[in-house]
Amino acid sequence: MKNGNIKILLNEKYMTTFFKSRLANFFPGAKKIISLEIQRLPALAKTSYLIVYKLNLLFKNNKKEKIILRGNRGSQEVYQIIKHFNKLSITPKVFYYFRDLNFILYREFPGQILRDFEKKEKVLRRCLPQIAECLVKIHGFSTSFVPQKTFEMEKEYLKQLKIKISKNAPLIKNQVSTIFNKIQFYQKALFNRKKFTITHGDFQPSNILYNPKRKKINIIDFQNFCFFNPTADVANFLVHLVTMLNPHHSPQKIVNLKSIFLKEYLKKVKPKIALTVIRELELHRARAALDIIAVTVVSIKNSQNPWRKFLPKLLIDMAQKDLKNFENKFEKGLDKISQASLKNVKLVCLKRIKL
Repeated sequence: MKNGNIKILLNEKYMTTFFKSRLANFFPGAKKIISLEIQRLPALAKTSYLIVYKLNLLFKNNKKEKIILRGNRGSQEVYQIIKHFNKLSITPKVFYYFRDLNFILYREFPGQILRDFEKKEKVLRRCLPQIAECLVKIHGFSTSFVPQKTFEMEKEYLKQLKIKISKNAPLIKNQVSTIFNKIQFYQKALFNRKKFTITHGDFQPSNILYNPKRKKINIIDFQNFCFFNPTADVANFLVHLVTMLNPHHSPQKIVNLKSIFLKEYLKKVKPKIALTVIRELELHRARAALDIIAVTVVSIKNSQNPWRKFLPKLLIDMAQKDLKNFENKFEKGLDKISQASLKNVKLVCLKRIKL
């Protein structure tokens, strides 16, 4: 595809020809495309280009089947990492990569995002251990093509968050500034690539699909994946989980649900990663809280959800408490935690976590 025009992917004639030429490879046993429906979906991110392809196929046994594929922008590296995770059954199956368009085609996973189950405690209790196991697999992956996050990149990222919040929510500017300064100070002191792993980069309920019938989890949206501190993924999920559950569940239930995820993760992840997470969890939760605030203060003006108006205050309170706990731990000496043998570190972790 030499023209590089992504709009060609919305052309029914072009895409029908494309699927016909790969019919046997994509759909073994299929002999004919009866119809093709193409729909572009709205996306929050400007870089996204979401397209759904609904194919009606006729197979050699004369049976008809409707198959749904999705596509989105993604780099060669994102395509490769999703393809790898296909082998671990934690991502939707990828079909094809349009190299000139940076567009990934994959089979739609029949499920709903985790946020759709925010009121269903039983469902959450069932799928949270699976989500933890998926994150363990991501953090256990090793490859050379993953971009590495430097301290300067992280510093610039935090700076842009601070600017966004100050611009859109001047009333909390001073509180946010204090929190940011503390986060940056401690991150600089603890920044160490030796403890980094592959990270998802945006591990949260909207990027987790759950199929209640199959009782299966899939992870999507690896656009921000990089080599970074695994604590960032764990913390981001936990903070998003709180914002998702807070309007519907008691504080104790929320603590219990967070505990299910965290204990399963620490039980199955490598001891050295568990040690990193317990040492820095509060710091990265404070970072994740401000990340969500930056998104919330931009969208809050047009939101019809009254809960979102209280979200910045909740997140600031969470960040302040987490930083206070982290500072106390830091002053006592984080190295004391590492004196525990790796064999017992997970037990130590579970006892020291403040949810």
